[in-house]
Amino acid sequence: MDKAEYWREQISLQEKSGMTRKSYCESHDLNFHTLTYWKQKLTGTKTKSKKKFIPVKIKGSSSSKYELELPSGHKIKFSSEFVVSDLKKIMDLVK
Repeated sequence: MDKAEYWREQISLQEKSGMTRKSYCESHDLNFHTLTYWKQKLTGTKTKSKKKFIPVKIKGSSSSKYELELPSGHKIKFSSEFVVSDLKKIMDLVK
């Protein structure tokens, strides 16, 4: 199996796994940037992050506490005094 065939197989397995490229690479001891390079090389397209924020309406009292569980398994706990502008800082910490 040559390099192109190996990476084509890895890309296929990653896509079928439902995992992000980063998670797949970490769990299979692969270099994220190498997988991304080969995906771009083999498909002729640039990969784009599929990160999206979805709007969430929170109902509760002013003393309510909330917990947000991310697909990575990380949990963010916050109260109703949470400042939305701090979300990016928190997300950067859990990458």
